[in-house]
Amino acid sequence: MTVKYFEVLFQESTFLFLLFVALAGLPVLTTLLLFTLIVGVIHLGNLFFMDRKWALFYTLLSIPMAFGFGYLISQGLVLITASIHLIFYLAFNTRYWFDTKYSGS
Repeated sequence: MTVKYFEVLFQESTFLFLLFVALAGLPVLTTLLLFTLIVGVIHLGNLFFMDRKWALFYTLLSIPMAFGFGYLISQGLVLITASIHLIFYLAFNTRYWFDTKYSGS
């Protein structure tokens, strides 16, 4: 989880850059829609590294989450989005810790 924590920090800093630098000055709705589109396209990159089912699952889930994260971050609630991000990864990746087919037991 330590590596995942730093990945989430990197992703959150990327979100900050997108919202406050790259998309600065646009109307709020346009910013949120472009941010959501960018995050969705980035998640499609998982198709090259993950099982297709999981890559599409993460991509579809990223769309409403990106819209919500964009709004929360624009309101200054970065720690809340980082916490949600970490909880999400913890919830969806604990199967590797508890499923015996992944543990080698």
